[in-house]
Amino acid sequence: MAEDEQRDVVKEKPRILSGGDSKFVSPRTVALYGVLTALTAAITYMTVIPFPPTRGYFNLGEAMVFFSAFTFGWRAGAICGGVGSAAADLLAGFGMFAPTTLLAKGAEGLVAGTIGRLKGGKPWAYALGIICGGACMITTYFLSEWLLLDFGLGAAIAEIPTNIAQVAIGGTVGTLLSHYVKQSMPSLGK
Repeated sequence: MAEDEQRDVVKEKPRILSGGDSKFVSPRTVALYGVLTALTAAITYMTVIPFPPTRGYFNLGEAMVFFSAFTFGWRAGAICGGVGSAAADLLAGFGMFAPTTLLAKGAEGLVAGTIGRLKGGKPWAYALGIICGGACMITTYFLSEWLLLDFGLGAAIAEIPTNIAQVAIGGTVGTLLSHYVKQSMPSLGK
């Protein structure tokens, strides 16, 4: 490869499959999503606190879902949140929740990342992203536990406060982490 071509490759910004004329996902983007997915799985796995009524668990992996969404956008939030959290379910022995988690955390990251970056990521947008993304996650788990996993209405309702606390703590930590990372690396906020 010629030296000019090598410089062009190095200067090229990461591109993501967009459905337009670009059909390329850069290795940098794949690596970033891989690291974020692994961090989401690791933090979720390391902070498992069982919740007996539904045989589920409380965790702090939510912070990585919101961090990924607010720092790198909705794609990162959806992919890293959904896949990383579902992987943690499998690793921690909660495999029956993995399909629901993939959907619930993926939707949470997608919604939070879309709303949270409105108007350049204003504080109200982050708060609204946490609320709407969290509502997606809480609703998905509630319906799954009640209707699909057949834990009963009472157990599904009992887990709602735990999931609200998980969203509040994870949303706060993820937002603060995103803010400070973007402050130290301003190019990430664009």
